[in-house]
Amino acid sequence: MNIFKVHSLRSRRIGVAFAAAILLAHAARAEPAGFIPINPTDQIRTMGRGLNILGYDPLWRDFQKARFQERHFRTIKEGGFQTVRVVLQAFSHMDADNRLDPGWLRTLDWAAETALSNGLTVILDEHDFNPCGSDAQTCKPKLLAFWEQVAEHIRTPRTRFCSRFLTSRITRSLRHYGTSG
Repeated sequence: MNIFKVHSLRSRRIGVAFAAAILLAHAARAEPAGFIPINPTDQIRTMGRGLNILGYDPLWRDFQKARFQERHFRTIKEGGFQTVRVVLQAFSHMDADNRLDPGWLRTLDWAAETALSNGLTVILDEHDFNPCGSDAQTCKPKLLAFWEQVAEHIRTPRTRFCSRFLTSRITRSLRHYGTSG
């Protein structure tokens, strides 16, 4: 048998097994009440053009010192953008037990709700790449705690709200250093 055919057959079997595992996991997962499924193709089409916001804005520490203002959401929409990616660096806003500061969550609510009310899709991007890139094992519990809290906090069904779990750099770090345990 041709070596390319063998490789291709193995790849197909692995691909089919992987797809079956994903489908089974998805079927076994209970959807929360009010969950609205979204076709991924439609979601991507809706997202359209986007830009990053709030990454280094002082509003995360003191809302009164915000450079980014409510009017900027309208300007973004009027400028032809459909999506904002809210760049978050939340680790410094967690206590020793990895709980997020309630004030930080209020700021997140303001950003998300204001973007949504201006017809923008919101992507949340936890972006603590420096601490995660240098120590994946320390990053893991913080990252998991972050997404557990944020997922619970934004639990309402929204079709124009998504999250970007990790930057590719952090994903590679977690894979490289292992995530079990």
